[in-house]
Amino acid sequence: MKSAFLYVPIIIVAFVLLMNALLPPLSARDARSPESKLIPLLPNEVEVVGTASSPTDYSADYVWFRTRSDGTFKTESFHTAYHPVLTRWEGNQFAIMRGDSIVVTDLDTDTTTNIPAGTDSSGMDRGYTSPNGRFIALVSHSGGKSVTLSDGERTSTKEIAGFPEDIGVSDEGRVYILEMDSTGYGKPLCVRTFALDEKESISCVLPEISRSFGLGVMDASGSVPRIFTLQASDSANMWVTYEWSGNAWVETGEGPAASYETEEFGRAADWFAYGDQVYILTTTPGWLSFPFPGPQTSDLQPQYTPLEHLAPGYEVTHTVDGEIASFVFYRDEGVASGQYVTAFDINDPTVHVGPWELPPELYAGSKATDLNAIDSLFIVDEKTRAKLVP
Repeated sequence: MKSAFLYVPIIIVAFVLLMNALLPPLSARDARSPESKLIPLLPNEVEVVGTASSPTDYSADYVWFRTRSDGTFKTESFHTAYHPVLTRWEGNQFAIMRGDSIVVTDLDTDTTTNIPAGTDSSGMDRGYTSPNGRFIALVSHSGGKSVTLSDGERTSTKEIAGFPEDIGVSDEGRVYILEMDSTGYGKPLCVRTFALDEKESISCVLPEISRSFGLGVMDASGSVPRIFTLQASDSANMWVTYEWSGNAWVETGEGPAASYETEEFGRAADWFAYGDQVYILTTTPGWLSFPFPGPQTSDLQPQYTPLEHLAPGYEVTHTVDGEIASFVFYRDEGVASGQYVTAFDINDPTVHVGPWELPPELYAGSKATDLNAIDSLFIVDEKTRAKLVP
């Protein structure tokens, strides 16, 4: 009798192992937590356009996708060595650098146009648009890094030393490329600038010898280009602003600044200027904003909004489209288990839509083993956008 008790558990274990071998394994999406499964799918009436690519396999194709309000969707696969991102142009046109062309898709007419880029790229990092939507600047890989400026008819490409700190494009079609050396005290900040019919010029400024640059925001939206910087020393953190005088960058103000690399905020993950505000996305994740400081500013008075309740997961990517930010995140066991999106008003993140699960069919690769991650995503239907920015 004693040995019978030993055989029964062994038989049960063997049966379980056999059944596990015969049954198909659960997909990562099927194995999601109960809380993740409660997040609803992207509603049919919410139209999005975006791109996705493999986070590990640079030889895999990337995917361009679009959904329509009738519940249908469209995907296309293309090849590039680096993760692609879409850039909004005028209206519902979206541009991306592909090879030696800027490929522009018009969602309203469902047409695609190829504009010669003047360089042969192996992919792009990021795009920037002028406030009026007429000009774009695309940062791409073409041996090294380069910036391509275009108005849809003409293009001009300039090589740059590395990934820029920030870029601004003016309504007049001038691009300002902010480059910063944060490796030590007294290192320079430089701005390269060019227009379609003008040569490139460069102008630099130095911080005080006891300070180093930590963060820089380029604002080219107004009549006078300006720069916001955070600078660090052994004794204090400072903010310092500069404006273009016509022949040099001139300091216009400074004041004490809190450190944004704290347990509360995490680290600064992205930063930009829009309107008269400076915005900083932190890794917590959280959203910092404050008015662009002027000569009379004594306190930045930043407003901080935690995003954990809006995007309860780990960031995949974010896309800023005017006053709307789309935050894509995953939960559970990585992007293969599902990707979700929440969109919010950059001036008041409590005004938001989502979170919604993005249908896996949108970003699935051409192979069954492809585990693509979203690289960029825009909400394009007016009804949803009006909920965020009336």
